[in-house]
Amino acid sequence: MESVGRQGPRRLFDPAVLDRLALIALGQSAGFSLDEPASVLTGGLDDRKRLLTKAEELDRTITQ
Repeated sequence: MESVGRQGPRRLFDPAVLDRLALIALGQSAGFSLDEPASVLTGGLDDRKRLLTKAEELDRTITQ
């Protein structure tokens, strides 16, 4: 991911990049591996179904 510029010593990134990183971080904090949320962004329907199944398992765990 390339920055779109700099503000002093800090790099600036497109908001879409930051949204993608936030989604991946949220998935990791929910117990997903690093690859699982990332694959939803780049993968096909099978990856999304697998991620949905994992999310449903997480919901059941929370309910228990």
